[in-house]
Amino acid sequence: MKLIFADAHTHTNPVSGLGAGRIAEKFREAGGWFMALVALSPRYYEAPNRSFNDYVKAIEIHVKQCREARERGMKVSCLAGFHPADMDFLVDKQGLKPSEAVRLGYRVIDHVASLCRKGVLDGIGEVGRQHYSSRPVLIAGAQLVLNHALEWARDLDCIVHLHTENEGLVTVLDLAERARLIGVNPEHIALHHAGPGTVEHALIHGFNATVPGLKPVLKVIFRRVGPCFMVESDHMDDAGRPGKVIYPWIMPQVQRELLERGLVDEEYIARINIDNVQRFYRVSPP
Repeated sequence: MKLIFADAHTHTNPVSGLGAGRIAEKFREAGGWFMALVALSPRYYEAPNRSFNDYVKAIEIHVKQCREARERGMKVSCLAGFHPADMDFLVDKQGLKPSEAVRLGYRVIDHVASLCRKGVLDGIGEVGRQHYSSRPVLIAGAQLVLNHALEWARDLDCIVHLHTENEGLVTVLDLAERARLIGVNPEHIALHHAGPGTVEHALIHGFNATVPGLKPVLKVIFRRVGPCFMVESDHMDDAGRPGKVIYPWIMPQVQRELLERGLVDEEYIARINIDNVQRFYRVSPP
């Protein structure tokens, strides 16, 4: 069986990193066929990160990055959203009131939804909650934006990437109840950067999950969970933080090593890199 590999959540940055074209080339050379490219916040593109127009420009940069990856022969799902950390940044660094930051988040998600409807974007992400200590009002604000994104996902039947705390069953039960009340299908939602202790519950409750492609994480996940998830690099493409979280083109190497050591078989690798990706992202493998 010829093994091919997917990156179910990653970032590219043409301003301070390698950019999508070079990353796609390196990943393809390593056996990659698909990348879910998730937009960064405006400040990562050296934009002011204060106004709606800053987000519009950042998303325009991101759409071009998705196009570059496709031109290098990569299948791509292109997503943009309003990262929960933006609530903290806009209030604590830019001086917005929490209510103003929420209204800006709503407006950004509305814009993303309009691009999904036009076929420019393929989904919404990241949205969610802070995974670090934050003020209650900012967590509440991020949750309001999360709810708004889920409402759009319900209406547009599009996918969503969630960035939340990794607190196991409590995290998943909250998200499951939120999805139920809003009326969005959990099968269209992926819990991004889900670790051991969370991914199991996410899958039981009908969500999809993307797991960091780090060797210590995969060694545990392969032993504890069936092939019902996807693997991500969550690569920031930032020269100041090289390799964080893991380079996309290193993930195939990690999985091949674990395959050679007998910790996983080829069918399992194919399920998490092809079948699950094809189903969730609605793409066809080469």
